[in-house]
Amino acid sequence: MQLHFSAPLAAAIFASASLLHADDSPDALGRKLAPHFQPPPELANDFGAYKSPLVFDDGRKVKTAADWQLRRKEIRKTWDNALGAWPPLVEKPTIEYRVVKFADLNRELPPGVKKVTHGKRAALLRTRQTTFDRRFSA
Repeated sequence: MQLHFSAPLAAAIFASASLLHADDSPDALGRKLAPHFQPPPELANDFGAYKSPLVFDDGRKVKTAADWQLRRKEIRKTWDNALGAWPPLVEKPTIEYRVVKFADLNRELPPGVKKVTHGKRAALLRTRQTTFDRRFSA
């Protein structure tokens, strides 16, 4: 049996072998990744027009743990006003099992139904629509 190597394959093997001897200590990896986690120099000190979360809406500063609890409530109220209240937790979710024909798995599915496959097995999952889903669905 005779092996034939192409130039791109040989280059890939050589490059892979050279990576095996690279410094792969945690510090070296951190130095390699650090530039990718820095803002561009022109934006390094520009934090935008956002106010500190440690300042109340009326301008007072959060000074104590009790103040922070009040500020958290204020932040939550702002979010609830913008997005609406959280839907109630599903205490006892229901699971419905149905046997379907394999052909049914390949048809267009109604909203809220998701096809999940694992190897040769497949299932249809129906998700419960929440207030959040209805508000942001097209």
